[in-house]
Amino acid sequence: MKLLICIIGIGVLLGSVTDASLEDGNSMRFCGRTLINALILVCNMEETYVSAEVQPSEQYILKSTLNEKESSYKRIKSELRKRQKRDLVETCCYKPCKYEDLRMYCVHISNLNDSCLRCLCHVAGCDLAHGCSQGYCGPFYISRVYWVDAGKPTLPEDNPERKEAYEDCARDYYCSAKIVESYMARFGKDCNKDGVTNCYDYMMINHHGGGACTEPLHLTSLGQRRLQLYQECRL
Repeated sequence: MKLLICIIGIGVLLGSVTDASLEDGNSMRFCGRTLINALILVCNMEETYVSAEVQPSEQYILKSTLNEKESSYKRIKSELRKRQKRDLVETCCYKPCKYEDLRMYCVHISNLNDSCLRCLCHVAGCDLAHGCSQGYCGPFYISRVYWVDAGKPTLPEDNPERKEAYEDCARDYYCSAKIVESYMARFGKDCNKDGVTNCYDYMMINHHGGGACTEPLHLTSLGQRRLQLYQECRL
């Protein structure tokens, strides 16, 4: 329902768009003000904001109405550039942009930073030369099911329905990190009930899967091994 309302809202907002509607599996291009408008609309529909990319003093921008963005546009554009978030501009302006691209930009995944991603990779094996074996691909050893649950992220200009889109993304460190980010945005939770969702919880989620992650890792030999690797990385 959110997606349907969002599609209608963006259609009304922009007036004219490319051939494809912004629905699941399709894409369209947004540039300049229309990109900012679409970003704000999607973030508001998701009841989130770009807290990971915009300073607290700027957060009010993303809660403003669509008629209050003349100055907001320049500020957010400046933030995108300062924080080197060219990926969103390149994805949505120069290439077709999916609803999921905008939605994922809105989501702030608590404590999932580059340091945490490196640790998650270390726990998984982080062999940058690893291709695919026994149903797992890339440095994070990502399965096809994990990739599908993450929303099928792909390399730039790739099509998730292409036969080897999963393998090619999972074998690339930065694309596979995007898979992990998308997966945690969907399944992230406080697995060990310590009151905070952090890298330890994400490590538990990668071990157990997104459905249930509360079982302590020390109960199995594989869990113990992953605990040891995680502790090595966090030292």
